[in-house]
Amino acid sequence: MGRKKKLLITVGAGASIDFGLPSVKDINQVLDEVASRLYPLESNPASNLYKYCLEKIQTYYDNESKSKLRKQTNFEEILYLLNLVAPVTLTQATGVVLTL
Repeated sequence: MGRKKKLLITVGAGASIDFGLPSVKDINQVLDEVASRLYPLESNPASNLYKYCLEKIQTYYDNESKSKLRKQTNFEEILYLLNLVAPVTLTQATGVVLTL
């Protein structure tokens, strides 16, 4: 019996755009718009929680010597880090220990 030939297709992260899916820039913009409506900063109503986190994370990486390898912080990293700190923040604020 003959061997079946296999095909491996490798595409870059931007390949999904050709299929009508949003780019990272588009997703960042949508999340920023939603956060502007739902989570404006009390100290600066022109900003929001998403933008604040993005700027703080980017500033941290800009000041790190290894940051030369990084480009820009994107929504995946922001949502990941918010997911990490949310249970801690809620526990501190409410005194209730949350288990996820």
